[in-house]
Amino acid sequence: MTDVHAVLQSLVEGVRGGRLTRREFFSACARLGLSFVAASSVLRTLGGGTASAAALQGPLNILVWDDHFDEPELKDFLATTGVKINTSLFDENADAYAKTKLVGGRQIDVVSGDALWGPRYHQSGLVDPLDLSQFASAKELFPVFREISFWKVGNRSIMFPWSWAPIIPYYDPRYVTPFDSYEALFDPKYRRRIVMEKTPVDIMAQMGLVSGAKKPYEMTPAEIKSAKEALIRLKPNILTFVEQSNQFVQYFVNGTAWIIANAHTGLDYRVKQAGGPLVKPVYPKEGYVGFLDGEMLERERDHRGAVERKDNQHDNGKIATGSQVCRPRARHRVRSTRCGVADDPQRTASGRRPEDVHRRLQRGHCALR
Repeated sequence: MTDVHAVLQSLVEGVRGGRLTRREFFSACARLGLSFVAASSVLRTLGGGTASAAALQGPLNILVWDDHFDEPELKDFLATTGVKINTSLFDENADAYAKTKLVGGRQIDVVSGDALWGPRYHQSGLVDPLDLSQFASAKELFPVFREISFWKVGNRSIMFPWSWAPIIPYYDPRYVTPFDSYEALFDPKYRRRIVMEKTPVDIMAQMGLVSGAKKPYEMTPAEIKSAKEALIRLKPNILTFVEQSNQFVQYFVNGTAWIIANAHTGLDYRVKQAGGPLVKPVYPKEGYVGFLDGEMLERERDHRGAVERKDNQHDNGKIATGSQVCRPRARHRVRSTRCGVADDPQRTASGRRPEDVHRRLQRGHCALR
């Protein structure tokens, strides 16, 4: 019993010192025959849970996309720290930016954002850059994601990287002829067979690519007019717009959608897991848009201690949407369970390496939002 107690004490000290994540702690306890409840009690009793977290002020309020967390993770955090996490969802970066600017740290401690919104938040004085070297979980990031140039403020980073992916069409080959251009989406035979996520900025950027815009997120008035005309032309083929990308699966499974026009990589895996057909991705020859996102710390946040604890336990291991995450451990899971690319543990669901984030941007083939 003394030996077990010593092991548990060592595990708790590992959590407190940042050498172990909570997931690793609970896994080790399970190997010792302890249930989750018992392991949580150990954390509290030996000083790694609510007892040591007494100084942590909650709740922790995060403004976030629905695929950046899951309910078990929120329960784990409450069990190990005694701090409740409140989540608020948003659709567009502009909405999150406006809300953060309006209510600040009174209602928001952490906010998610896409790549080029990070500098805007910082220039507006809304967020504090992070010293990634102070977070144990940051050590698991691929090196390229620790050195994103447009997030750098001295030796700090505006964002804690979360995921990246192209935004591309997927199609059901039972009904759709293979294609390599956005122009296929306008074929009358796909009338009311296309589903899209309700992301107006990205949809207009895609239509910009259709109509020849060189910088789809910086279109001229004439290019915006052409993109609008392309969207009007596409309208008869659109069945519906969904609020969140995780709703795409049901439309492929029940056969009502033949094409998802603006999905993230990994949709094929999720559809298959849900009992649906083997759908296929398209990387259009006109190019495509994409994202690199992360989390930011609100400068006037009320619950600083809880925020730092949450970021130090940042866990991308669960991938709700199949997007390509920025950490090797989680990427290995993508490789082995989601995309079947067995030849290289650093390849992603689309068969591309994380360094391609920069290379494809430099070539101008992928426009980053």
